[in-house]
Amino acid sequence: MGNANCCSLEPSKDKSVMQAGGNGDTRSVNDGSASPTSTNKVDEVLSPAGARYMQQMETGVKVTVLLQDGTSLLCNLSLNKDAKTLSVNFQEKVRLIPIRDIRGLLSGAEQLKRVETKAMLATDERCVAVHLEESGNCIPLKFSTADDKTYFIEVVKHIKRQDQ
Repeated sequence: MGNANCCSLEPSKDKSVMQAGGNGDTRSVNDGSASPTSTNKVDEVLSPAGARYMQQMETGVKVTVLLQDGTSLLCNLSLNKDAKTLSVNFQEKVRLIPIRDIRGLLSGAEQLKRVETKAMLATDERCVAVHLEESGNCIPLKFSTADDKTYFIEVVKHIKRQDQ
């Protein structure tokens, strides 16, 4: 479900880098509101809005999966924090994506135009492509808002960092 080929991607020596911006921007997502003495990793890394979005993801958020032929599927995207997996549900079909299997997140026009799909995702600021490690395929997602896309990226980066 939702696999599009990714092309023209240079492999990163640092597998922990999650590309978020169209210009290779990999800034920290900490908004400075976390206390340096805090022991809760969520508080240290996620913005308050990102933490709220993570909670929403646990019950499920609506996203559109963009297929290679340009078809759009309205799906439910949920997060299992304990298993560190994303679940994309469409009707009776479920695609589980372990967070550790995510090579990167492509966002911004320059990165998204590398994704081989007929969908017009490169010009839509609500889109991100989940680049999978083993297959090299991408799962292009369109969120309800650009902010939701940003929070999704923040949440995935946060979970990836916890595994390091």
